Amino acid sequence: MKKVLLLISFCFSQIIWAAESPFLGIGIAVNDIPEKLSHYQTILGIKQWQYIDLNVEGGAIRFARGEFKGKSVDLIQPLYGKTKLADFIQQRGEGIFHLLVDEKYLKDKAAYKLAALEKASSDISHIPNAKPYQQQWLDSYDTLGVNLSFTAAPPTKQHYWGVADLAALQKDAPLNTASIAQIGIVIESAEKTALQWKELLGLSPWVFVDFKPPMTTDGQYLGAAGSGYSEVHVGYGQWFDLQIELLQPVAGPTPHRDYLRRYGDGAHHFSLGRLLEHDQLLEYLQANNVVLQMQSDNGGPNRTASYMGSERQLGWVLEFTKAFKGLGSLKIVKQIP
Repeated sequence: MKKVLLLISFCFSQIIWAAESPFLGIGIAVNDIPEKLSHYQTILGIKQWQYIDLNVEGGAIRFARGEFKGKSVDLIQPLYGKTKLADFIQQRGEGIFHLLVDEKYLKDKAAYKLAALEKASSDISHIPNAKPYQQQWLDSYDTLGVNLSFTAAPPTKQHYWGVADLAALQKDAPLNTASIAQIGIVIESAEKTALQWKELLGLSPWVFVDFKPPMTTDGQYLGAAGSGYSEVHVGYGQWFDLQIELLQPVAGPTPHRDYLRRYGDGAHHFSLGRLLEHDQLLEYLQANNVVLQMQSDNGGPNRTASYMGSERQLGWVLEFTKAFKGLGSLKIVKQIP
């Protein structure tokens, strides 16, 4: 009996873009930055973190900035007071809070006119008379499934009040061909959310694929393999070097259905893309106590996609797939130009 529990994979070839990408990095809401640092080093190889404290209208937050494959990775922690970040963690727990976007790009987009979720200014008590670093978040979670954040300029060296350098590991994660290639957003309606991305950020075209048997095979979820029917309707849009994946659960047991029932619409995972070192990375992560949450072949044999149960360590699910091309036996069922 074929196993048909599915996992959505990074399906389409990267589109070559002429302009520099406005996607600058990611922001993760966490309860305790220091507790997370060793996990980010073990899983993503990020060794150095720089700290900034930010004042917002209702309190203060702290962020530690690392870098992964040329993108900023910000761990953001509420310090005190009533902040939108604290509200997010109280309502949803740790998780993907924002995409950092170049303000110059946003100014030409409808998203720039969204209400400000929160505005922040760096605490510069350690550098008197300096100009503070400014950051702002747009209230886009309900429309796009993730907040957008921007700043007029990146922080300078003097804005950081401290740097954490972690000791080298005995063995680094095999991440030679990895990048932050995709954000996966679980939503009730893939088409509706795709139209919001098109309206607010000009993202088009979109293509939609149904992940269901017999195109999905050899699947397991939470260590359980089965023959029950499962289906997810997925929309794909390529936003410069970041693929936007919109996942609409339709039937059966999947992490997407579980996430939607618990939290509603929202950013669920980042994918490292299609990796030549898929098997080596999977073995490394499991040896470092990161469990395999879900796995399946999508569109044919050796098109394996893996979800890691990394929410406790990272605050989000980590995805990566074997290196493959095209759709295989999967079919495009709809397009939005």
